Amino acid sequence: MDEWRDFTPRQLEILESAQEPARAGQPVEVPGLGTYPRHLLANTVAFNVLCHLRHDMLAPDGPLPFAVPEETDGLVAPAVAFMLAGLPQMQGPELAATVAEPLVLDLTGPGATTVTVLPAARQDGPLTVRPGALGATRISSTASDFIAWGTTRTPWRDHCRITGDTFAATPFLDCLDII
Repeated sequence: MDEWRDFTPRQLEILESAQEPARAGQPVEVPGLGTYPRHLLANTVAFNVLCHLRHDMLAPDGPLPFAVPEETDGLVAPAVAFMLAGLPQMQGPELAATVAEPLVLDLTGPGATTVTVLPAARQDGPLTVRPGALGATRISSTASDFIAWGTTRTPWRDHCRITGDTFAATPFLDCLDII
């Protein structure tokens, strides 16, 4: 905790400076996770704190019996944005091979967003994630639950409703494991 208190103010200064327009779009490689625009580095921290605190450390899923505040757009949306930016990069060809048609990911509640996962444009190419609903097969879940099942902390079948072609969505959902 002392280390957290000592280093957090400086880390927040660095993350804030990454939001400045001159630097925000510069690509930054995050080893093992892909390359992201510099402004999304703050989202990686938001993801790590939200995901690990809520699902690994604090009750009800974790061993520490501390109450946590209700989730809000401000807490959930940055974490989901990082996950969606990482989706095409973190599993590469393995995940891309599971998507043969557009899959709409409709996330509701705090952090709500709707995106479409598009098949790779070429063999061994990456998936593409685009805003909006651009396909007939829809995977619906809350954004908060997406953080849990998208990282395989909980089974996706407990949280997702598929409309459209279930056989098209299932391989993607079975393979997805955002780090």
